[in-house]
This record gives sequence, C-alpha cells and structure tokens, in this order.
Amino acid sequence: MFIGIDVGTSGTKTVLCNVKGKIIAEATFEYPCYSPHPGWNEQNPADWWTATVKSIKAVLRKASVKKNHRAEALKVKGFNLVEEMKTMCPETMLVELSVYMPLESVRALSAYLDAYLHKSVSPDDAISVLKDSTTLGRQKKHPLIFIVHGHDETLKLSLKNFLQNMLKLGEPIILHEQPSRGRTIIEKFEEISRNVDVVFVLLTPDDISSKAEDADKANLRARQNVILELGFFLGKLQRMSGRVILLHKGNIELPSDISGITYIDISGGIDAVGEELRRELREWLE
Repeated sequence: MFIGIDVGTSGTKTVLCNVKGKIIAEATFEYPCYSPHPGWNEQNPADWWTATVKSIKAVLRKASVKKNHRAEALKVKGFNLVEEMKTMCPETMLVELSVYMPLESVRALSAYLDAYLHKSVSPDDAISVLKDSTTLGRQKKHPLIFIVHGHDETLKLSLKNFLQNMLKLGEPIILHEQPSRGRTIIEKFEEISRNVDVVFVLLTPDDISSKAEDADKANLRARQNVILELGFFLGKLQRMSGRVILLHKGNIELPSDISGITYIDISGGIDAVGEELRRELREWLE
C-alpha cells in the first residue's frame, strides 16, 4: 500500500492505493483562510498539520473496515507528499499516528517528510533514508505488548513467560511493574500505553456482581479496572485492527456491548492455547 498526501490551499487530501494504483480509500479535510486585516489573507500551519494527521487516520480507518484490505492497510510501504508552503513539521508524527499503523511505517513517513521539507539530503539519499526506516531495510523489531490483568497472578505470569521466553517477543508491559515517578495511576497508565502495539486482556473471575433487585443471584466477573482498560484500548487501537486480544477464564459475565467478539478460553492454561496465540501474533512472528 502507498499513501499520497496533497496539502492544498483549501484543504488536505490523502489517498491510500495499492501497488497497481487502485485507490482503496481517500479523505479530505478542509481548513479556513483568515483575513485579520483588509488585504491580508493567511492560514494557520497548525490547520495543515491537523488536516494531514486526520486524513491519514481516516484513510487507514476506512481501509481497515474493507474485508479485502484490512491486513494490507497496516502495511504501508511508501509515502508521497505534495505541498507548497514547506512548513510542515514531522516531529510529532510518531505520537499522532503510532496507534493507527506500525511504528516502522510511521518512522518512514517522518523520515521522508524531514528529508523532503528541510532539503537535508539529496533525492537519492532520501530514498535510502526511507528504506532504512521501514521493514524493507532493517530487521523487524519486537512489538510493544501490554498485559491487562486482574488478580490471577499465575495466569498473568504464565502469559508473560509465553510471550517473552517461548515466542521471543520481548518483555511485555505490566503496569504495576513499571516505575511510578510521582505520577497518578491514570497518568502512569496513559503514558506507558502510548505506543503499545498489541494488548492482551486477561478476563478472570475476580469479582462478584448482581442486579440490585437480584442480590441473591450473583455472577462472577472481571475486575472493574480490567473492563476500563479494555474499553480504553478498544478505542485507542480500534477493535477491527486485531491488536486487542481477549482471553477469558471460565464462565464469567462479559460486557454486553461487545458481545459477539471472539474470546480465547484460557481455562486450561496459557500453554493449552499456544497455537491460537501464535495465530493472533502471526504478523509479528513472520
């Protein structure tokens, strides 16, 4: 897949196309022209940047919901930028777009923008920089994995061991194992989860719940913080990206608004579902 970005005078248009040039998705975001004084016309560079980021996110989101292009949308190999003002700034691209596409592709776009806009290298060197910034020019890095968990320490450590030592995907992030540095829990969570690639959510029977009128009919459910973090990551990484993997133990109450989503039953332990986990992580293991 390739992305083309046209930063114009009235708006920014971004297209996502395949190697044959067929347009898979496109999006346009407009911005105003300001006249603070008679005879003056100007624009805010922040509007150009916002429109560029939004349009890239939009085409990737549109492509991800098309069955035939879901996987390809996350395999962007090249970018082309057309704009006249030469004032776009790529430094925050990693933060803005890393939740929608692999960091390798985001770094490629950032490197390309830097080379193109600041004329820091020759055209040939710019191509070399672009290749070095993608998986075409270097070994693929491990994904940054986050484990959301409840009170089941055995399952949590078993999953961590499987990912880190069996699949060799690096050490997963477990929130309470990270330094707090004076932050509140939510501040720590938001910062540490910023560039996560894959999330495993362990839904284990840790709490008991019931309707107020049926207090004698209690159900087992996951902890409230697990449900909160599940919703956070579904919104952040997008449900259909396949980057939020749900694991549940036993017969527990699950949120009704996400009913129908495929869960992996880990009642028999992590090793028992090893092949299923490998399938979910195939793009990182190839």
